[in-house]
Amino acid sequence: MLAWVKRRWYDTVFWITWPLFSWMWSYRMTGRPRMPKTGPVLVLANHQSFFDPVLVGIASTRYLGFLARRTLFKNPILA
Repeated sequence: MLAWVKRRWYDTVFWITWPLFSWMWSYRMTGRPRMPKTGPVLVLANHQSFFDPVLVGIASTRYLGFLARRTLFKNPILA
């Protein structure tokens, strides 16, 4: 997939989910100023629900890449 398509998809999912979680479920984030603006960073979630990847993505000010188990990439929607 082309890089600009990935960015467009990431931005689309962000702008759909951020208002949904912020307004409907009162999602609040803490620690955002501690994340470095540039350079490598490792963001971890403790997986309390299936929403964790989305919630971590909307909490970050940076574009993130995600790691997942191999079986998730067999689903065309998640791949």
